[in-house]
Formats: sequence, structure tokens, C-alpha cells
Amino acid sequence: MSNAKTVEDFKISDMHDLKRVAAETGNHFFSPGAMRFFNCRVSGSLWLIDDRSGFFVTSEKDDSPYQPEQPRLYTVRRYRVTTMHMREQPWLEIETVGEFQQWETLAEAKRAAYSHWRNDAYIN
Repeated sequence: MSNAKTVEDFKISDMHDLKRVAAETGNHFFSPGAMRFFNCRVSGSLWLIDDRSGFFVTSEKDDSPYQPEQPRLYTVRRYRVTTMHMREQPWLEIETVGEFQQWETLAEAKRAAYSHWRNDAYIN
């Protein structure tokens, strides 16, 4: 009998779970290096579709020394635990919903995430 985990073994109910699942499936989205490189922060809110998919909000700020100071902007993200095609192992897929840094404020991004969540929750 194999000890390999399946998609059904991963449950997400809060941001801590999301980060843990990312690490356990080999996704580096939340790794300190990636967060630092993109000057990324994660809002603590999750909009759960089910126990393996949902939405969250990030913010990023370009601090490049070779251009004028840029504002912090916000992005809506969708995540889901799925199976990677080539490996047949669980994978946490994270994708941008809409445009990268589409929103100027956290409140706007949260409203957008909620709207996407309502649409997906209604369909599912």
C-alpha cells in the first residue's frame, strides 16, 4: 500500500492551510524568497468554494531602484488542489483572476474576490 498523498488528502480552511498545502505540494508561491522578490503580501481572507479551492488577494509593489516609486497594487488569485499532468501527484495551482495588480485598493480587490467567489459558488 502506497503512502503517497492524493488530492483528497489536502483540505484548506484558512490561510495557514493554504500555505502548508503549497509547501507540501512543492509550490513556491508563498516561499520567503518568492514573497521577497515580488515584494508580495497576502491578505488573510479566503473565499472558499470548497475545501480544496477558493480565492485570496495579494498585493505587490515594484521597488526597482531604476524607476520612480510605484504604488502597492492588488491582485485577485484563485487556487485549487489538482493533479499535475506529468507527475500524477497533488499540486496547488494558483492563478491570477483578471489582470495582475488590477486593483488600486485592498477593498476593491476584496470586493472583486467576493464577486468571483459568488459566481463560482453559484455555478458549483
